Amino acid sequence: MTWSFFASLTLQAAAPPPTLDLPVACRLPERCVIQKLVDHAPGPERQDARCGMLTTDGHKGTDIRLRRYSDMAGPPVPVLAAAAGRVARVRDGVADADVRQTGPEAVGERQAGNAVVIEHPGGWETQYSHLRQGSVLVRPGQVVEAGAPVGAVGMSGLAEFPHLHFELRRAGGQAIDPFTGTAADERVACGAPGRPLWRDAAGSRQWVRPNEIVAVGFADRADAVEAARRATLPLPLAPDPAALVGWADVAGLIDGTVERLELIGPEGRPVVTRERRLERGSLSWFSFAGRPRPAGGWPAGEYRLRYLLNLNGDTRTAEAAVRIGGPTTP
Repeated sequence: MTWSFFASLTLQAAAPPPTLDLPVACRLPERCVIQKLVDHAPGPERQDARCGMLTTDGHKGTDIRLRRYSDMAGPPVPVLAAAAGRVARVRDGVADADVRQTGPEAVGERQAGNAVVIEHPGGWETQYSHLRQGSVLVRPGQVVEAGAPVGAVGMSGLAEFPHLHFELRRAGGQAIDPFTGTAADERVACGAPGRPLWRDAAGSRQWVRPNEIVAVGFADRADAVEAARRATLPLPLAPDPAALVGWADVAGLIDGTVERLELIGPEGRPVVTRERRLERGSLSWFSFAGRPRPAGGWPAGEYRLRYLLNLNGDTRTAEAAVRIGGPTTP
């Protein structure tokens, strides 16, 4: 496609939206998870297109996150152009960091962090935000095809976890929900299929799941749980830790879900069991339970964490294992 042809298309203000490819080289929901959707509730309320709470007030895009903070230490996850177009603007050089640790003042006006904006025929544009520092691969004016790498998933700007914030806008800057084809400030009927703009329209309906268990893991004391969750490298446990704590990170918790967390010892016996009904849903739910080291130390062997969410028979489970134990030193 020559640029002169592209330019002529941009003059068609009534052109339909582009058909979108998934903007990350990452399988959903196996390796990556959709953490936030577009907010369709006017005013201070929040509501995603499924009448759920998987959004924040005024959120205008789709957040696709890596499951663990430690995934940032692995090979970069490419961010891809969702449709053919011309690169309008780029920014790189913003450090990857958790804004809850650095504070929003460290971000300033660079809330999108490292980012790329691509113009598409008919006055449409897409934006790719919070990219990994040093990962931007394109320059302004460059013509890209759908699927072309533009950067990598990161945690720059106003970011609390490693993710891509993907946004689709029409001429004038109005945000459009790619899952429904409707404006961000337009109410939609609960559960209505809408007209997804994704190329894999049928498959996209499986990308977003309620009660998605993002990650599970271990810590060796209660006040280290949050550090273990946010670590960019897995935190090792002491050989005979002062405590054994299992934790779980959940996206899109639904009202009335039954949660069960079990720690199981080397002989298959429960070390910790907690079950409860969670009456209030949450965009992001974090849970943990554990027990202190028993007298004489932990019996040596493999300890398993089993985490389960059950909503009216629809069950999600995740497991993890760690080897610890042995007698304490006098």
